Amino acid sequence: MCLYGNDIDHTTTPVEAGLSWVVAKRRRTTADFPGASVIIDQLRDGPGRKRVGIISRGPPARTEAVVYAFTESADEDIIG
Repeated sequence: MCLYGNDIDHTTTPVEAGLSWVVAKRRRTTADFPGASVIIDQLRDGPGRKRVGIISRGPPARTEAVVYAFTESADEDIIG
């Protein structure tokens, strides 16, 4: 699950967080909840941003930590 304040905050919608399953089909139909217009649009068109997971080779990254990607093209790329 997402950790509020690290993975998500008040600016993150369920669609952006990969949590679309928490919006019941009935609620999607009635659209009677706060933020419904934004969330329904994102469900239909896709979000402008999306939370993704990463696999760590060490301890979990914390706030303000530099996150590197190790790829075949380079030894280290800063990704966050």
